[in-house]
Amino acid sequence: MRSSHRWFIAGLGAITLLVVTRPVIASNAAPEPGAAAAHGVCSADSTWEVTMNHDIGIEMEVHLETGVPDQPWTLRISYDGDVVYRTRVTTEPDGGFEVRRQVRQLPGVDRVEFLATNDGTGEVCTAGIQYDFPS
Repeated sequence: MRSSHRWFIAGLGAITLLVVTRPVIASNAAPEPGAAAAHGVCSADSTWEVTMNHDIGIEMEVHLETGVPDQPWTLRISYDGDVVYRTRVTTEPDGGFEVRRQVRQLPGVDRVEFLATNDGTGEVCTAGIQYDFPS
């Protein structure tokens, strides 16, 4: 009986992790031809969009829309599993912000992930996209 209870708890934890992290596999349905993009909602009312473009290397952009100006957020962006950028950013008067970074492209499928945390409310936005750009 105890063993089945442990499996249930482990399964529930795995499902919760998948729902909270909201990984996304992007298609090339993006604002620009040859780009990959995805969008979704955060743990409260904010929305996010992440795009990845193959230019000279990989250009990535994270856009967050909260609707509330002057909110401090902590942002971490990773490319292929390595953190490439960390910053604290404050929402602009329109209640949003965007951050762009460019990195050298690595071989294989390109993956961009981000984690943004509202320093005041604790709201969390997290997602990732992957796309196989030509090298």
